[in-house]
Amino acid sequence: VVGLISIDNYQDVLSIVDESKSSDLFTNIQRIIFEYFKKFGVLVRKIRGDAYSLVSTKAQYDKLIEDNFSILDEIRNVSKEEDFELTLSIGVALGHDDYLKLNDMAASSLDVCLSRGGDQVVVSPYGEKLIFIGGKTEAKTKKSRVKVRVLSKSLYTLIKDADKVYIMGH
Repeated sequence: VVGLISIDNYQDVLSIVDESKSSDLFTNIQRIIFEYFKKFGVLVRKIRGDAYSLVSTKAQYDKLIEDNFSILDEIRNVSKEEDFELTLSIGVALGHDDYLKLNDMAASSLDVCLSRGGDQVVVSPYGEKLIFIGGKTEAKTKKSRVKVRVLSKSLYTLIKDADKVYIMGH
């Protein structure tokens, strides 16, 4: 089993939030990701600031399915406490003996996940239909749903916390 994990709209939140707050938030999210998958014996490696890869056995994957990938809820709850609706998108592939093929399938699953608004797991069993898990966050728009959702929540928080707000056309 090979998987790819993406923190939805990582760059957008970095550009909106001050550096110390974003650093704390993403450090906390990274800790949650590593601890969650460690419970199941799954190998997770950070491949860039907002992305991780995972490798597991079928037995470990079955335990994740039993748990219904509860990490989605955990990340959603932690980010809401910080006034940002960050979520995870996870693409998983299994059932083939070629790791390169599984990686390509996982990347395609992640693309499907992101096109559906993120906040879910898309599993691609080799030669079978895709399996969708999660997706509790309502997408705001078809084009870059995740980006719009995160940016709108961030903008709302900034306006709510400001003493004065000026809105001007250009």
